Amino acid sequence: MRSGNAWLYKPKLLKPSHFLTALRLSGGMTSDKVTMNKVVPKSNVKCRKCKTCNETLAHILGQCIYTKTQRIRRHNEIRDFVSKKLASKKKISIIEEVLISTPKGNLKLNLVVVNQGRFHVVDVTVRNEDTGYPEEGYRSKVEKYTPLLETLANQLKVERGRVLPIVVGTRGSMPLFTIDSLGEMHIDDRGS
Repeated sequence: MRSGNAWLYKPKLLKPSHFLTALRLSGGMTSDKVTMNKVVPKSNVKCRKCKTCNETLAHILGQCIYTKTQRIRRHNEIRDFVSKKLASKKKISIIEEVLISTPKGNLKLNLVVVNQGRFHVVDVTVRNEDTGYPEEGYRSKVEKYTPLLETLANQLKVERGRVLPIVVGTRGSMPLFTIDSLGEMHIDDRGS
């Protein structure tokens, strides 16, 4: 999606310091301990903050307890963006943060979107772009929520739809299946 890379062709979208950081992140040129260890070997590559895992970009952006607040904020911004785009369309109703009880515990769905007598479950996840993580995020959302579709269809009294995962990379990339999910909801890069 062009909007995901808008900062590249419109550098003034970001402050200069953020633009340089974005370039470093997209090029994998960060100063995390594991990356720096390749240049100057050190005995300790544990995270400076949590001190439990090796300090990699993937750990900092996707797992460290000290960055959890920022990850939740990023997730919520994406969910809210999708919700606002859908709310601007006619004849669509959106149910946010739906809590469903299951034998394994409660599940919270980000969005249930009802349109023309059919519904879709839309759930956001932010994953590291490294090999396999976005695909695993997509697969886990589909496996997690597909068993709930029949129950939701009965409760809402509408036709069963699909699970549409919105997987976004920690550095802003959007895999093809996310673009397809957005396309299914008629959200594209032209701002519609």
